[in-house]
Amino acid sequence: MSLNTILNLTVKATQTRTLDLSTTEDILDKRYAMLLSDGIGAGKASKRYADIRTLPPGTSEELDLKTIGVDPFGDSISFSKIKALLIANTATVAGDTLTVGGALTNPWVSFGDGEFVIEPGAAGQPGVLFIYAPTEAGLSVAADNKVLNITNNSATNPISYAMIIVGE
Repeated sequence: MSLNTILNLTVKATQTRTLDLSTTEDILDKRYAMLLSDGIGAGKASKRYADIRTLPPGTSEELDLKTIGVDPFGDSISFSKIKALLIANTATVAGDTLTVGGALTNPWVSFGDGEFVIEPGAAGQPGVLFIYAPTEAGLSVAADNKVLNITNNSATNPISYAMIIVGE
């Protein structure tokens, strides 16, 4: 079985200013194509996990990156390195945030030892946390560095989120 991954990030921003007799415009159009070919090492990945999960109000879950689940073919997934992580908060109500990080036991701190808050989306677009580490080292997952905690900070609403993890 092989895995080839393409991640695209486009930032397109148009800024205009109306003057007396004209309008000036500045266009930022930057595209990043991130490719991970099948295998182990720099610029490579061999496993992927994707799921949509829902947390009841005020609850959290701890996801063990060593035993996170199965791939689409039913094979168990155990990550030793994370190359890409995307978590999308699909809530649209103000205050319906997710906190990522802060596991009590064996927290996965390879991307930082703090917590990240993912805001709800707006206008049909999710709030997103995205991390990309294509180096050979990637972001390490080990027995004492493996638990990713996700918390629903809403007191009243369940929050669904999409999660995609690509790694080795």
